[in-house]
Amino acid sequence: VLRDITIEYEGSKAQIDYVIITKGFTYLVECKNLIGNIYVDNQGQFQREYVINGRKIVEAIYSPYTQAVRHKEILKKRWLSKNYWKWNI
Repeated sequence: VLRDITIEYEGSKAQIDYVIITKGFTYLVECKNLIGNIYVDNQGQFQREYVINGRKIVEAIYSPYTQAVRHKEILKKRWLSKNYWKWNI
């Protein structure tokens, strides 16, 4: 298990909360610590709703799913660039 990993590739950067490596799989885990209720609409947009000092606050939040997919793509591109010679024999 690796924690708080930053990977850069061709100007793109990914900060991954946890990388879990097993013999068969590699898991990327994105953690969120949010208050309130989380809603996802038909287009996959995330929104949270909470109350502070009697005031209802509704705000859009970045999709953890989209973030994880982006992390995977950056990691994959970086891995393939470092291991290109192994696959091109």
